[in-house]
Amino acid sequence: MDDDGLEKEVQTLQLQITELNRLLFSTSDSAKRKSLEQQIEELEEEGIALRKKCHDEKELMPAVSRMNNARPASARPRRTTLKPVIEDAEVPIAHLTAELARRHFTNTIHLDNDAIRDILTSSHNERFPATAVIDSGVKTYWMSSGMYPQVLRLMLRQTVYIASVEITCVFVKELVIHCTHSRSVVNPEPIRVTLPPPPLSSMSSSPDARGDDWDTRVSHKFKFKGDAVEAIDVRILSGYFDFCIVHGIKVKVDEDLETQQQPTKSVSQSSSSNTHIELVR
Repeated sequence: MDDDGLEKEVQTLQLQITELNRLLFSTSDSAKRKSLEQQIEELEEEGIALRKKCHDEKELMPAVSRMNNARPASARPRRTTLKPVIEDAEVPIAHLTAELARRHFTNTIHLDNDAIRDILTSSHNERFPATAVIDSGVKTYWMSSGMYPQVLRLMLRQTVYIASVEITCVFVKELVIHCTHSRSVVNPEPIRVTLPPPPLSSMSSSPDARGDDWDTRVSHKFKFKGDAVEAIDVRILSGYFDFCIVHGIKVKVDEDLETQQQPTKSVSQSSSSNTHIELVR
């Protein structure tokens, strides 16, 4: 409550006390006088408490204003580029990527692919590796080997302008995609969708049969507006089964932007026809 409200309450109480005093002096009934005196005493105590509260808030207001206006040095905008700390020099450059991946409980896979540089995953299965998501084979896929949530992070070799990202998967319930943009563009909020459940017949079949069955596969396309993207994060928050399967990820380049025509052209031409994550124009 603000100071004006407290002052109005104090004035209202004072008017009530004045009226009760008038009634007190105008009656000779002892019982009525006793009741009026009791009411006046209660109102006076309430008025004293309100005045004290109003005084305390006035005393506290300057301190709160100073706290809100204070701006520590760490919150000031930086005018220089960031420099590496001394601890970074103690770690060999070749070990930085693997060390960061280990700290985040992910597996880093370096590729010679023309479009994808690295793939980071939260779980690894030698029989169904994460590299299968960039393979156009019908029977290839990545299968998770741990609890939810699961993460697939695709690091691109260069910034591209995308129109959509299509993900084909099985047994995925809650799916989130977040595209990391270039430094000149603000990253949007992650896009979250809930996929439909698979048929009941597929839940009782073997894992191999489930992975090869086209009836159980679900494809969802996330649309963008020519956003500049450096990495694609696919997060699987929950699933309909103990594990989930991702068959492929397909990225479509926005051909309406002239600025990316030359870079995307070189990437799409150099990408082989067997690459499922080829940049489609």
